[in-house]
Amino acid sequence: PMDQLPFFFSHLVSDFSALIILFSVISLFIIYKAYKNLSIFLTTLFLFTGPIFLVYANFSLDSPFSQATVARFYMLPSLTIPIVLSLGIILLIQKIDKLSESQANEYLKTSKVILVFVLIGLMLQQSLPNMPKHSDLTYQFVKTAIESTEPDAMILVTGDIPTMGAQYLLSVEGAKKQRTIFSPGQL
Repeated sequence: PMDQLPFFFSHLVSDFSALIILFSVISLFIIYKAYKNLSIFLTTLFLFTGPIFLVYANFSLDSPFSQATVARFYMLPSLTIPIVLSLGIILLIQKIDKLSESQANEYLKTSKVILVFVLIGLMLQQSLPNMPKHSDLTYQFVKTAIESTEPDAMILVTGDIPTMGAQYLLSVEGAKKQRTIFSPGQL
């Protein structure tokens, strides 16, 4: 079960970047100083929906398909990262506001705006290049399967991931529209 953890954390870093993860940890400490219970809740939420759940479930990581299945469970723990970042930035801005009021320092007021733009810029710069348009193994698998069929083919799929992936390709991206997706689970 412990092989789940490196797989999970490598996906987390590839989805967000190491810098964003570092900012999240710093934000969590900022939240802890202001709202101890909230930081404990967010940490518990992340741990139980991410690492602890994956170690307990102990999914197989043998094939690309099962890896894609495991990766879909990363959405919930990944939601905690932007929440923690946002709260950390808000609390940091409030702290700068308090300092600027007590010291009547215009530089601190200006630094607040600069800080927000620098942090947002860094987050976007670090995150967006790491997210290729189609990095999902299931997407590649389904796309290859559809493209290898003849016109007017009926493609039989089972499971929600291949079914939804094939339906996405046909309806949103318009891949080989003359194909028909059939799943026994839809009957």
